[in-house]
Amino acid sequence: MTVVQIPVAEDLILAMGQRAIEEFLQKQTQALRLQLLAERLDKLITDSGIDWDGELETARQEAWETYQRNHS
Repeated sequence: MTVVQIPVAEDLILAMGQRAIEEFLQKQTQALRLQLLAERLDKLITDSGIDWDGELETARQEAWETYQRNHS
């Protein structure tokens, strides 16, 4: 992990407190990391060439048929 030092206005530190700002920024960077991972995953899924909508529909249909067999 890398430590980044950024300037923060003194009035903001006084209003919120240093710890609150640190926690806020930590949560924001975690959210950015998750967004980056989601974008990478989306690209991998798209680049796979698999028709995921078709796969999902097939699985949905099979699940429905199984449900009907077991609850008739």
